[in-house]
Amino acid sequence: MLSDHQDIIISVDSSIGQLMDGYRRHPFRFFTENDILMELGRILHQNLPLTRSNDIMGNLIDIVHTEYPTPFRCDMSGHRFVLKGEDDVTSKGGRFKRGHYDLLVLNPDLIERSSFNDVRGQDYSSFCRKVSGSLMESSPLALYGLELNFIRRPVRSMRGVENIVRLIKQDHMKLLATRSIPGLIAKIRSLVFFAPGSLEDPPCRTKELETIIKGCGGEDEELSVIFPA
Repeated sequence: MLSDHQDIIISVDSSIGQLMDGYRRHPFRFFTENDILMELGRILHQNLPLTRSNDIMGNLIDIVHTEYPTPFRCDMSGHRFVLKGEDDVTSKGGRFKRGHYDLLVLNPDLIERSSFNDVRGQDYSSFCRKVSGSLMESSPLALYGLELNFIRRPVRSMRGVENIVRLIKQDHMKLLATRSIPGLIAKIRSLVFFAPGSLEDPPCRTKELETIIKGCGGEDEELSVIFPA
């Protein structure tokens, strides 16, 4: 039950806070988005009360994963995000693809009642047949979903800001869509990190930039913007 795993959700929140504080103090440690994700993974494995669970066959499976596929099809062309159903087809007549989450914390209860092949979600047909029907708000697929953007190039114009917002909004809309479907996810968070030197000649103040980015939608606490100290 979800109430049994609030400690995991609280621990993820705390770990994200630890990551953001560490980035503000030492931003030069990180070269890429993957560097930041690796650091978050390290912190999570230190802080989580549970990092692994056994599947229905007894296989030990981590609850934290990167690049986990979305449990739905979607159109992410042209920096947009639109949910798509099984009957929707592309302009070429094919099915729409699935997206991926930067980081997902799976529900240990889901792992315990699923096989390895089903819980990893890579076989979409099998996932839909064997997993989707068992998902409930009280026992969702994932406890936490996260998207991360690392802005490294200098932002010198409002057009540059607009391009960044389009990129962030696409990822954030993916999380919002996931949250809107009962039984998929308990909590979501988008993190936007600005690299040292990216705001040396900004077109607006950092507070204004943060407000613009937070306009991507959802609750205020679901999208955080982190600047170097």
